[in-house]
Amino acid sequence: MKATDLAAWDFGQLALFAAATAAGAAAVVLLGGFLPLSAREPGQRGPLAGALLAAATAALALLVYAGLHFAVLALPGLGAVIAGGLGVLAGPLLFQALPPRQRDRWPGLAAAALLCGGLALLLLHLV
Repeated sequence: MKATDLAAWDFGQLALFAAATAAGAAAVVLLGGFLPLSAREPGQRGPLAGALLAAATAALALLVYAGLHFAVLALPGLGAVIAGGLGVLAGPLLFQALPPRQRDRWPGLAAAALLCGGLALLLLHLV
């Protein structure tokens, strides 16, 4: 299959990869709001906040691995670059769509961890 043969591309897989990339980019922006640890606001602190932050970071790392693995094994190179680029551009917009009370506190962090983890497992399952 040639990379420019659009008829052979699986656009469902490309859309899934773009969605996973957008979720990963949004999670990076969200996690950046919780760092440095010493500067967290009271709404970002709590007994399980550190564990949740670690879990979200681990889920994001798993999503990065799964996305790269999926792109290399299941997608044409040109399509992966285009879909990934669109996902990276859409990620911060996805983050801005969250209500401020969720994106700056632990509910947004929990949602990011669940979304990244779920998408990573789906990508690994499809390869």
